[in-house]
Amino acid sequence: MSDTGEVRMQKVASGIEPLPLPCAAAGSPRVDLIAAYPGADSTLLRASLHGGAAGIVLQGTGTGNANRELCPEIADATAAGVVVVTSTRVDAGAVVPRYGDGGGEDLRAAGAIPSGLLRPSQSLILLSLLLRLNTPKARIAEIFARRGKLP
Repeated sequence: MSDTGEVRMQKVASGIEPLPLPCAAAGSPRVDLIAAYPGADSTLLRASLHGGAAGIVLQGTGTGNANRELCPEIADATAAGVVVVTSTRVDAGAVVPRYGDGGGEDLRAAGAIPSGLLRPSQSLILLSLLLRLNTPKARIAEIFARRGKLP
């Protein structure tokens, strides 16, 4: 609204193009959400993989961290073709692969994709869609990098 009270409407360009919708026959690959916390073991992760998960969203601590026990299991999962995305349960701030000793840098080295600013539920929906679209892992990483940052 201007100082004179005049209202002008104009189109605001979005920086991100919408993703396509999958076709009805695309199927629905399993994507599970696994919580990482101090002392967490790999029982739930292994159960998810045994159940046929094509994708995992790891709900980490702080900037997207896990622990020493989960990192090798994540590496095994990504080596087997499962797409793993790391997110965080904290309410603000980005996932930044920074720490070793089971932290985000170790998860990145294990093949996990950081979600940036996307929270676990957002990451799960995006990963599910991308897997339904048969998106290659490298492209999934690019999409998370772009959609997980501030506009």
